[in-house]
Amino acid sequence: MISENLNPDRAAPGLWAILTRPPLASRVRGILIAMQMGAEKDIRARRWRRDERRSRLGVDQSSDYEQDYCQWHARAVAFRRMVQDRITQTRAGASEDNLNKAELLQWQHNSVRKLVEAIDRHRCALGADVHPEPADQTLWKILDDVTVPVGPNQLPVSVRDMVDSYWTPDADHERGIVPGLDSLLPSPTRPYPATG
Repeated sequence: MISENLNPDRAAPGLWAILTRPPLASRVRGILIAMQMGAEKDIRARRWRRDERRSRLGVDQSSDYEQDYCQWHARAVAFRRMVQDRITQTRAGASEDNLNKAELLQWQHNSVRKLVEAIDRHRCALGADVHPEPADQTLWKILDDVTVPVGPNQLPVSVRDMVDSYWTPDADHERGIVPGLDSLLPSPTRPYPATG
C-alpha cells in the first residue's frame, strides 16, 4: 500500500494524512526508511556492476546497456526522492503531533494549577479560627493526592508542594508568567493555549 501510493500524483486521496499521524506514523516511517535503504543498496550495486563492465569493455554511451542503466538510474533516483519526501512528511506529522501534545500538556498543567490555587485560596480564606467541614477537608486533601510531573525525569510532585514552593507569585514573576484566567481560556485560534 505504501509503495503504490508514494507518488503524490497517484496516491489515494487522504491516505498520507492518515499514514503520517500516530499511531501509524512511526511504523510507516520505519517502512519508508527500509525502502530508502533498499533503494540505496540497489543503486550502489548497479553502479558497481556498470563500473565493472566499463572497466572491462570501455565506455560506450550509445550501447543498449548504458541506455538501460541511465533509464533505470533516473527511475531509481526519482523513487528514492519520493521515499525521502514521504519520510520528511512523516517526521513533520510527528513533530506537529508532539507540539500539539506539548501545548495540551501545558494547558492541562496550567488548568490544574489554577484549580489548585483556587482550592488553596479557599483554605486560606477560612482562616485558622474556623473548624473546616468534612467537605472542606476532602477538598483540601486533593492538594496532597493529586500530583503533577516535574523536571526532566517527570517526577510526581504533590500539587500542595507545587503551591507552597513552585507556584508562588514571586516564582511566577521570575518566569514571566502573568496570572489570570483569561490566558487559560481556549480561543478559536488557540484551542489549548500554552501559558507560563
